Amino acid sequence: MPLGAEKAALMGAAGGGLGQYFGDGSLGNCQFGASSITQTGDTVAIDTVLSTGSESGGPGSNSYGSNVPNSSACYEGTVLNKVGSHDGDMWVANFKDLTIDASVTLTVDQPTRGMLIYVDGDCSIAGSLSMTSRGGKSDPTISGGSDSSAVSTTGIRLPMLTSGGSETLAAADFAGCGDAAVAAVENQVEISGDGTIFTINRAGGAAGAGCARGCCGGCSGSAGSGGAGSGSAIETAGGGGGGAHASDSGTVSSGSGAAGTCFSGGGGGGGAAGSVSVTAGTAGANGGAGGNGAAGGGGYGSSRGGGGAGNPGGSSGGYTNGQSGIGGLLILVVSGDLTISGSLHSAGTNGGTGFDTANGRYGGASGGGAIMALHGGSYTLSGSITVNGGTGAASPGGNGGAGQSHVAQVSI
Repeated sequence: MPLGAEKAALMGAAGGGLGQYFGDGSLGNCQFGASSITQTGDTVAIDTVLSTGSESGGPGSNSYGSNVPNSSACYEGTVLNKVGSHDGDMWVANFKDLTIDASVTLTVDQPTRGMLIYVDGDCSIAGSLSMTSRGGKSDPTISGGSDSSAVSTTGIRLPMLTSGGSETLAAADFAGCGDAAVAAVENQVEISGDGTIFTINRAGGAAGAGCARGCCGGCSGSAGSGGAGSGSAIETAGGGGGGAHASDSGTVSSGSGAAGTCFSGGGGGGGAAGSVSVTAGTAGANGGAGGNGAAGGGGYGSSRGGGGAGNPGGSSGGYTNGQSGIGGLLILVVSGDLTISGSLHSAGTNGGTGFDTANGRYGGASGGGAIMALHGGSYTLSGSITVNGGTGAASPGGNGGAGQSHVAQVSI
């Protein structure tokens, strides 16, 4: 077995010395359990960085969104520089060994610009490390985060020494992710023909279109596009378009979804129903709100189409709103062994239902996120890595696209 943290300590790498950087280990060895946290060897108390759950009290309930694993047993990191309820800085945590027990989840307390987890030792996940429903409402093309920067057109980039790597990059680029993330990755060593640039592309998958239906019948919105990146450059996914159903006269149009960004998948469009012309809402851009459902006239128009999923879910005004939340960005960097018997999780959420299942008018679902997992030691996966989009209620509402994940071994 590779020495992981022990070798890093011998080389002076921990905290940014001669070798590859795997964090400063300030949170020490942490085991997140069903009734408490066991923390040793720390210089920062775990309770100071959590808003839900505690060392002595154990986990609490999920505070936002849907489809979060182990929703009644969550530990949530406190997002810094919160901007409203759906944006904030990337959450950065530095562990020595990290263990997440079965039936509990480690996540953050609201949608944000991602999660960067360093483990300067071994990482074992029997529960879940999750950014499901936590993708931020964050425009990467304009200044944002506490570092007041836009994300570079080349995306979020992390250079790492790798066996057989041939790429060159003088410094990591986490512009727009917030001060803590920018400061952390300044410790990454330069690669010069001897490493790999691990990238989250600034633009994610494309949105799914809504549909328009004249008298009489239903139509289905399109699914969002999955991430189009590949290998060490990955993407989040787009959200789906809503479905529509028309009766009597007029044209009924559902809303389209939104494209993904480096920080989140896209939201879903609203569903529509009516006996006269009516148009549902389009999902908000950059991880914004799901489209509102719409209706007009009597008959099928007596109940609105379902809302699209997003931050927050769109309103239906009749049957069900779209679920709140979009898949977000998760980056895990481990010097030692990575063992996943539970899950790494960053999924989208579901569109709302309309009047009935046979006649359309369902809201579109939100897209899945992006997961980058890097390890210096062995890698064992008997669980799952999940970046799927949400469900747009079968064919009437478009499904959210699937995001992307990438797992790779790096040098230590």
